Amino acid sequence: MKNLPVMLKKLRYYARFIVVCLLLCRRKVVKELVASLAQLIKEYITILKPTDAQEWQLVLQEITLFLQADAPLLIKTAEGESSNNQEWREHSPRGLRRTNIITQKQNLRLKSCILIGSHQHQVKFSELTLDMFRMMLIVELEPLEIKSGLKQRHHNPRKYLLYRPSVNTVLYYIASAQNELKEHDVLLLYISADSSKPAELNTSDNNSNIVSYLSGGVDLNGGRKVLSNPNTKIKDCLTPGDLMPFLRHPLFLIVDSDNSSAFLGLTNIFGVPVMVLASPEEQPSDIPEASSTGNLFTYFLHDPLNAFCLVVFKTVLTQAVYEQCNSTVRQIFSELHLLVTTSSQIHYSCMQFVQDTFLEYFVVRFIFCYAVLNLHKNFQQKKDKYLPKSQPPIPDSLLEHPNIILYVEKLAGLLGVTEMFNFPKK
Repeated sequence: MKNLPVMLKKLRYYARFIVVCLLLCRRKVVKELVASLAQLIKEYITILKPTDAQEWQLVLQEITLFLQADAPLLIKTAEGESSNNQEWREHSPRGLRRTNIITQKQNLRLKSCILIGSHQHQVKFSELTLDMFRMMLIVELEPLEIKSGLKQRHHNPRKYLLYRPSVNTVLYYIASAQNELKEHDVLLLYISADSSKPAELNTSDNNSNIVSYLSGGVDLNGGRKVLSNPNTKIKDCLTPGDLMPFLRHPLFLIVDSDNSSAFLGLTNIFGVPVMVLASPEEQPSDIPEASSTGNLFTYFLHDPLNAFCLVVFKTVLTQAVYEQCNSTVRQIFSELHLLVTTSSQIHYSCMQFVQDTFLEYFVVRFIFCYAVLNLHKNFQQKKDKYLPKSQPPIPDSLLEHPNIILYVEKLAGLLGVTEMFNFPKK
């Protein structure tokens, strides 16, 4: 085929179709499409000798690295090795009978999600980062699910994917999304970005409003080249102060950044439920970098079992061990479901949010992430930086519940890594 426009249309079709199959979790189809795309790119470069040859080689490199990063755990079966990439759906507590302790006419419901990917070094394909991809799968359930012989329809939230947006773009999308929400609808804002801590700013001014905007946040620039003007860095920084006007509506904020704690000051100043889940700001040097496997905190939210295997350096499991581990993880989340929905110590805002199935996923997986890292020996030295935090704080009675510790110990025992944790002596 020597027709350049036709060849370009075919290459673009394959690239877009790969994204669609990724979102549908059709991993085998994706691998076949990537192989076909590689052959097409080879023919395209060899026969036509185009000027954009390097760009298409980069596209192929991105999708190859994306697939490698998204399936680090291999399961040994009798027929051979197969990658594990969809078992995250098994870890959800959906299907369990809810125990509502809040008496209100209507529970909160997740309606819209804004997912932002702005890290300078991140695994991505086109403008879809690995972290954005994982978060999108968490808030996307099958349209129909059979429960006790009855079909129930899930209303998945609307999603907006923003790759390295400007601050103005983020604020526009938040305002537009909230404008469409009803009283009991919730907006989820997920931010994956590097820190922005302006060191030369003059924050000696006693005006607390100015300090809240200029004390730092996350950098949405994503490492792009900027002008020499020092104020350019400030313009690209999304701060907690930027989000304060949007606290008049229920907001569930997840920040995966090395400056995530900057957002813990956001509270329900308008009497409306607000919750912040903040990632660890640092991690031990022996844990794989986010540039190769995605951010650890987001990985725990997306696939808790695979993330657990990552921090204990397990990359291959037998089918029998994997099934036992998967069963234990389901037991952990069943236990956490009961603890979270019946606790009298959990903050009222948090209790309102967990009435929504999707938001409960995030809360219980946050607790699991905290429990694992808090017990892991490699995370002991700098707990203030190595552990996730939340606002309002989840009580220690849940984060360090004896039953959850026992399950984590059981999980470590199944993988033969008990020595990597500091479990209470019996």
